[in-house]
Amino acid sequence: MTTRFRWLHIVIVVVAIVIAQVETFDQTLLVNRVRLDLPLYLLVGIGFVSRSDEALLLGFVIGLAVDLFQFSPFGLNALLFGLVGWVLAEARVRMLQPGTSFRTVQGALAAIAITAVSWFAGTVFNQDPPPFNNATLINLGVIGIVGAVLVHPATFLAGWMIDTSIGAQRGGAADAPSRTVAP
Repeated sequence: MTTRFRWLHIVIVVVAIVIAQVETFDQTLLVNRVRLDLPLYLLVGIGFVSRSDEALLLGFVIGLAVDLFQFSPFGLNALLFGLVGWVLAEARVRMLQPGTSFRTVQGALAAIAITAVSWFAGTVFNQDPPPFNNATLINLGVIGIVGAVLVHPATFLAGWMIDTSIGAQRGGAADAPSRTVAP
């Protein structure tokens, strides 16, 4: 199997995203308690352009980088990001994708779902989730709107990290066995 990873691109993007998140966006609130979560939106983009095994590995790497700078149980984000990347990539293969407006809705729903799953997973480790009230629903709405806006740049960036030209779809050129015979 041909590798599609562009390792230098992956390192550059992950380091830049994590540094921007830690230095800028962790201190900036959009609405109430909502922060712009760049690694989450990059993960959504990766899930939309990569195969499931690639999304699992890259999600784990991004989650591990996030774990280095957050005060959550070490490995929680790596586990969640890896699993969510795999689920997004599997869902992409199985869903009809008629156009960019549908991709926008997918990005919004994916951002909301990932946030809800991370809140639920945090309760396992005695982290208090936000109370379920109107403010929480507003927060989820803002996360969905930001996800809808950032899904296209995140998908472009993820496509730059992964060589999507050799067959991003399941059954594409990257998954097909080589049938050439050596002379």
